[in-house]
Amino acid sequence: GRHRQRATPMISADDAERLLGLYPALQGLPPALVNELRTMAMPFRAPPGAVLFEQDGPCTAFVFLLEGEAEVSRPGLNGREILLYRLQPGDTCVLTLNCLLGQGTYPARGVVRQEVAGLKVPYPLFQRLLEEGTAFRYAMFALFSKRLSRLMSLIEGVAFAPVEQRLAQILIERGPELTATHQQLADAVGTARE
Repeated sequence: GRHRQRATPMISADDAERLLGLYPALQGLPPALVNELRTMAMPFRAPPGAVLFEQDGPCTAFVFLLEGEAEVSRPGLNGREILLYRLQPGDTCVLTLNCLLGQGTYPARGVVRQEVAGLKVPYPLFQRLLEEGTAFRYAMFALFSKRLSRLMSLIEGVAFAPVEQRLAQILIERGPELTATHQQLADAVGTARE
């Protein structure tokens, strides 16, 4: 018999397995939607230093991160940046979520720190994942709430805590060995390198 060719390539079985392992909220999706996710998600890779999204840039896709690490920061008018949060496999970028839900632009920029691999899901499919995937929708809003609480703590720290206290907190969080530069620590604390 004749074989029908697929019009669109599917993500690899390996990527599909990693996706469901890192994002368990996707496991309860209707089978037809899982198939759509496998055919419409676009694999991508980006090297260290690559900009995933730029401040005031458009947001057109939702990203599932499978490998690597990126940092989301907000540049200030004085040229300095403040690190808002890090993204690792299994994480969701709350600013992307916010942009897609509000149909706005990015209020910060995302930069790759360790080479990343992931899957980009176009906005219409992301919308369907929220509408038809109850567990996925709950996971997204739980994450939204958690990230918002952390951002509020960050704002409180920058506004009210001394630089030394903020630096001590960062050093404690990152463990006994640091690979960060002075500038990266300054960005995380929200101050000048000096």
